[in-house]
Amino acid sequence: MQIKLSMLSDEHKEIASVIGVEAFLRLCEHYGGSNLYIPKRDSVIRYVRDTEIKNEFDGGNYRKLARKYHLSESHVRKIVANSDAKYLVHKQTDIFDFL
Repeated sequence: MQIKLSMLSDEHKEIASVIGVEAFLRLCEHYGGSNLYIPKRDSVIRYVRDTEIKNEFDGGNYRKLARKYHLSESHVRKIVANSDAKYLVHKQTDIFDFL
């Protein structure tokens, strides 16, 4: 059966119009019946940025990383010092894996 955007409820049309009908149906197959939390875009970007900073940290390049990422040196120090437990988001399934 070919499902088109016009066949969906208004609530589902909104999601399907953003990601596409096929991706919406795959999302339904995988997460159907469960609650799904979608993080804010800024949260995802911040996580990626902080991960890059941690990966690029060589033990003393705080100033270089601060300039590269337009942050204060003290903020870079906090990012590097924080444990990965704060950033558990990377252990969750990425919605874009299904698109």
